[in-house]
Amino acid sequence: MTNPGILLDAIVAQLRAVPLLVAEMGGDAQRILPYYDEYPKYKDVTRAIALLPAPGILVVYEGTSQGGGRMQPWAHQFRLVVKLGEKQPTDTGAVHYAALYLLVEGIPTANPLNLLNMEINSSCDAMDVPRWQRQSLIVSAAGDSIDYFVVNWTLTEKSA
Repeated sequence: MTNPGILLDAIVAQLRAVPLLVAEMGGDAQRILPYYDEYPKYKDVTRAIALLPAPGILVVYEGTSQGGGRMQPWAHQFRLVVKLGEKQPTDTGAVHYAALYLLVEGIPTANPLNLLNMEINSSCDAMDVPRWQRQSLIVSAAGDSIDYFVVNWTLTEKSA
């Protein structure tokens, strides 16, 4: 089994290598962050999501399950938490949701394939088709909330 931390680091590196995605993060690749479980500093994913700057992406390792069968024994799940930045009121939906689009169609520098079709790490096949959805997080006793998107990526290890 591949160490999931290696895959987490590879995902962050490939996302940071997509110039158009970095542009969507205000030109700052450091707004694409890995989440490492480290007690006591990083022990609360919900808090990390609340503190994630907008625009920003937080990559979280969710777990590992059985892959596609005996030949692909491990499937690693990752959650990409995406906070979009503000756009001009006249911008179209295509402009506003560009970061979500680029999490599938973005092309990293020095790679001819988009994220969906490339191997993020040589131990795994290209990612399964991801799914994304809107989520909300209540951040105050008064009921104030923040909205963000979650994009679920699964990387299945290659057969041995």
